[in-house]
Amino acid sequence: MDSPTAPRGIEPWITLSREKMLDCVIFSVHRVRRRSPDGEKDRDFYALESRDWVNIVAVTPDDRVVLVRQYRQGTDEISLEVPGGIVDEGEDPEATALRELEEETGYHGARAEMLGRVRANPAFLDNSLDIVAVLGAEPLGSTSFDDSEDLELVLEPVEAIDRLITSGAITHSYSVLALLMYQRWRNG
Repeated sequence: MDSPTAPRGIEPWITLSREKMLDCVIFSVHRVRRRSPDGEKDRDFYALESRDWVNIVAVTPDDRVVLVRQYRQGTDEISLEVPGGIVDEGEDPEATALRELEEETGYHGARAEMLGRVRANPAFLDNSLDIVAVLGAEPLGSTSFDDSEDLELVLEPVEAIDRLITSGAITHSYSVLALLMYQRWRNG
């Protein structure tokens, strides 16, 4: 039986040129000229190039999940989310998770466990999102926000994850995904 994800004759388009159009600090916009595999169509596509991201599901020894509330420029709203950030050059996702968790919440974890890697949006983004659980998270340090961050720490019982998602308290898709992946991992 064939795998549903196995390619069935689909080939990648051929890249003819790539030009950086705009540098926006956390991502850059590129115009990519590509030719269809059959050679019949040449088209311009626009892609965002960014470093990989990590989202952290941090859980305290007494089974509370560490969340942050912050203002988001794109939606012009306050958002409840899991902590996260950009993976620094040469840094592995687990190290990024521990660093970002401490910077954003002051919490440090006993261990980091990779839950999975997904593509943020392959239609126009080139990066990945790593989802990491940090277990035994305890407040051990001070926060160190980026100059555009203003975060509020929120602790919720792990049992509240479903309610937070279904009630719309958490709407950030990557946070929803991270929490659902954590629940699946936790439940075996």
